[in-house]
Amino acid sequence: MAGIQRFGRLLSKKQKAKLGFIKHNTPALGTLTETMKAVDAVALQSILSQAMHKGKTIQQISLDGKTIRGSKSAEHPAT
Repeated sequence: MAGIQRFGRLLSKKQKAKLGFIKHNTPALGTLTETMKAVDAVALQSILSQAMHKGKTIQQISLDGKTIRGSKSAEHPAT
């Protein structure tokens, strides 16, 4: 969450405006943390899965380009 907060603070006023922050202030660390605690992870997964895979449900997604821990095996590359 701290990294997300720092990223938001580094955005230009124009970038913040395009994301909907009309006062050019991005959320503080406490706001981000409390908001994420309130998010229903299963519902978010369903929404993202449907948006990304046209309704096909997936078990996990990686949003930052890294591989899923434990997904590599002798027979298969990491996901």
